[in-house]
Amino acid sequence: GQPIRLKMCDFAAYMRMQADDSPLYLFDNRFGTRKEVKEQLLQEYSVPRLFPDDYMSLAGEDGRPPYRWISIGPRRSGTVMHIDPLGTSAWNTLISGRKRWVLLHPSIPRSVAKAKHVMAPGDDDEAINVFLDLLPRLRAQGVKTYEFVQFPGETVFLPGNWWHCVVNLDDAVAVTQNYAGRNNFPVVWRAARSDRPCWSHRWLKA
Repeated sequence: GQPIRLKMCDFAAYMRMQADDSPLYLFDNRFGTRKEVKEQLLQEYSVPRLFPDDYMSLAGEDGRPPYRWISIGPRRSGTVMHIDPLGTSAWNTLISGRKRWVLLHPSIPRSVAKAKHVMAPGDDDEAINVFLDLLPRLRAQGVKTYEFVQFPGETVFLPGNWWHCVVNLDDAVAVTQNYAGRNNFPVVWRAARSDRPCWSHRWLKA
């Protein structure tokens, strides 16, 4: 989507009153624009001990591709079917609300994962439409899906290059981080050299 700026109080009011089919979903990789807010949020931010690797940090924060976000969204908001950038793996910790996930194996072709071939005229590919309309059609064609509901306090591990789509079942707040580590470095390095050549040169020197 396109970036927009708005006050948190305005977004909170929107969450309370909205009745959109596919509501706005806030992702902030800066953790706020005010220095004091960002510092306070990051003081309370910690990486789960199961994910100690962060090889990208070797190159420093300057120019680093976006890698961590706080996400806030009302019920029915979500993300379209996608793969995370640069082949990175990710973890997602849910603070409040519930999220419904569907994952597809990396071997699934993009044309199938995006479900364009099963879309009827007037269909959309927003998260809510994926779960209500498109997934049943994909399953009917034999596409294997991995589905589950994430509850508050739970952390989801997402391997690199897995297709995934998420819809918020409730108003939800989460934090997530993408990373390169000992198990996925070759894949991320090749992707970074292709998609982020200037930054990958700095990474190599580090």
